[in-house]
Amino acid sequence: MSPKYIGFWLFSLCIIILPLLLALCVLTDSDSVVFIGETFRVANLQIKEQKVLVDELCNLKKNRKVYIQQRNSNIFFVGDRSQTLTSCKSKMREVRRYQDKLKIEKSPASLWGCF
Repeated sequence: MSPKYIGFWLFSLCIIILPLLLALCVLTDSDSVVFIGETFRVANLQIKEQKVLVDELCNLKKNRKVYIQQRNSNIFFVGDRSQTLTSCKSKMREVRRYQDKLKIEKSPASLWGCF
């Protein structure tokens, strides 16, 4: 391969390919790089989980009890059904907003806007 072609490939790598790869990445709270597609997939799974949970809580009989698990433990507490339903719906809205934000960041127009 001649030096002319090597220079072209280095130029295209630095100017075209690297910014596109960086545009496809997003920094998370822990400062680790995660691809937007993977984050989008996780958000999709969270939305599906919340949909099932909301559906189950809506179809629950009035006299049934709801138990809420304490975070990072195996301890459960009795919770209020309507309050639990409200918190699940707000969590689902929050995840959908985050997913919409990722859709905007993932769009080709936003990728070219970073140059």
